[in-house]
Amino acid sequence: MAAEIELKAHVDDWQALLARIRETSGISAESYQEKRDVYFARKGSLDRPMLRSRLELSGPDKEHLTGSVLLTCKDKMEKDGIEVNHEIEFSAPGSDFAQTIVFFKALGYEVWLEKEKIGYSFMLDKYHDTLHVELIEVPPLGWFLEMEFCLPDGIDKSQAESYRSYLMQALALFGIPADRIEDRYYMQMLKPELWH
Repeated sequence: MAAEIELKAHVDDWQALLARIRETSGISAESYQEKRDVYFARKGSLDRPMLRSRLELSGPDKEHLTGSVLLTCKDKMEKDGIEVNHEIEFSAPGSDFAQTIVFFKALGYEVWLEKEKIGYSFMLDKYHDTLHVELIEVPPLGWFLEMEFCLPDGIDKSQAESYRSYLMQALALFGIPADRIEDRYYMQMLKPELWH
């Protein structure tokens, strides 16, 4: 299991931000990515899903993508707009994506929500650990800057606060005001009628 400490923020001018990210000291070369998520819940249940099948494709550009399927069981928590998630995951070949959907349906689950993320991925070696930075479009919601640290499970509260501080520093580095942080999950924005 791993702990993720992450945030996302709305982006108004994605092209200007992409240029700024590319010029940042310590940033890796970019990769282009496309992700398709299918979330599952038990049939007839309004419970939030914990199972996800994700087709992840990446490459140097849109024409040269390869990838895999990532199957995830996720326990989500949120504090002050920062997600702290615990996950169990494993992968399969990308060609198995359709079969994962059939598999979950055979276990009594149904598709709860589908989501796409399309954009650019970077790694930033500026803070205590490597920061994963993504500039992505989530149709129909618009463009977002996502940043996350993926850490060993079991970090304590003070360590989590340190990483939260690093996220806020990175947000300022990219010129995004703190009031652009989005504390809702994409699921809440895409399917608000099922959230209380």
